[in-house]
Parts: sequence; structure tokens; C-alpha cells
Amino acid sequence: MAQINVKYRVHCVESERGWGQKPFHADFDTRTEAEAYMKRINDQNNLPYVPDYYERAGSIELIEVK
Repeated sequence: MAQINVKYRVHCVESERGWGQKPFHADFDTRTEAEAYMKRINDQNNLPYVPDYYERAGSIELIEVK
């Protein structure tokens, strides 16, 4: 039986006023690492206004690595 290698991919968006948005992702070996990264990114978004530059983590996806 073939062994399947998986990673946890965190989908993020980088936003900068005047430049728009750029999607990016980060891959992790465990869901715990992915959740910690997602929390670290989103915890920075705590201002009472929208800053000129910020990043946002939106979801975690399980992916197969070949």
C-alpha cells in the first residue's frame, strides 16, 4: 500500500493600501503548527482601524504532497 504524505496549508492574504491584495500560503507538517501560525497572523489584526498594510489568515487545507 502506498504511503500518502500530507501537509496543512494555511491560506492567507496580504493587503496594502493603494496596491491591493496578494494571496499567499504557508505549509506545515502538523495541524497544531498551522493553527498556531494562523492565530499568530490574525492576532496582529487588533487595531480599531484598518492599517495601510496587514496580513490575514483565512483557512487551513489538508494537501497531499508527492
